[in-house]
Amino acid sequence: MNRITMSTPFTALAALGILLFALGQPAGAQDGTALTGTAVVEPHVARAELLPTPPAAPEEALSAPNDFIVQRNTSLGYAGTHNWTSSTNEPSLAESNSDVVFFSGNWYASLSLDGGQTFSFINPFTLFPASYGGFCCDQVVQYDRSHDLFIWLLQYVKDSNANIQRIAVATSADLRNGSGWTYWDITPQLLGWPSLREWDFPDMSVGSTYLYVTSNVFATSGGSSLGSTVWRMSLAQLAA
Repeated sequence: MNRITMSTPFTALAALGILLFALGQPAGAQDGTALTGTAVVEPHVARAELLPTPPAAPEEALSAPNDFIVQRNTSLGYAGTHNWTSSTNEPSLAESNSDVVFFSGNWYASLSLDGGQTFSFINPFTLFPASYGGFCCDQVVQYDRSHDLFIWLLQYVKDSNANIQRIAVATSADLRNGSGWTYWDITPQLLGWPSLREWDFPDMSVGSTYLYVTSNVFATSGGSSLGSTVWRMSLAQLAA
C-alpha cells in the first residue's frame, strides 16, 4: 500500500456534508450562537431525548450452552502485530462483504484477505505521512456495507497547538490490490474550538447515510477536560 491520497482541499469539509454537534461550548460561544469556521455546517447543540422506560421482561430460563457458535478463532501473533501491542489493547474490527477483514489495536493494525484465517501487520506509524506529533495510539475501524468502504480513524500526538483525528477510507478492492487509502485530517480548530485544544478518546459509527464521529476535547496544557464534539460526514462523498 504505497499510494496514500489526501483528499484536497481537506479544509473544505463542508463538501462532505459535515454537521457539527457541540457538547460543551468551545470558548467564546454562547448558547444559541452558531459556531463559525469553514467546516461548520448547520451547528446544533446536541440534546438527549428521553425515552419511556420499557416494562421489565419476564424472567426466562438460561439459553442452552451450545447456542453460541464461534465461527473462527485466529491468533494474530507476530505476523499480525509485530508485537506492537499494549496492555490497553482497545481492539476494533471491521469485515467486508468479500472476506476482507481489518483489525486495529494499540499500536498496530492487521489486514486479512481470507476471511480472518491469516493476518498481515500494517504499521500505522509509517503507512501515512507524518503529521503533528506523529501517530499516537487510539484507532477505530468501521465498514460501510452500502459503499464497500473501510473507514479507519487514527489519533495523532499533539504539537504545540493541537492534534488531529485522521479519517482514512479504502474499498475492499483497494486493500486487495494495494491501491492505498484516501484520508482527511480533522483538528479541533477546524470544528470551532480555539487553539491549544486536542482530541482524545475518539469513537465512530456508521449510519445509513452518514459516518458519525465523536471525540472528547482537552486543553493541550494541563490536560483539563473541556467538552466533546460529535460530527457527521456523508458516506457517499467519502466514497466518491
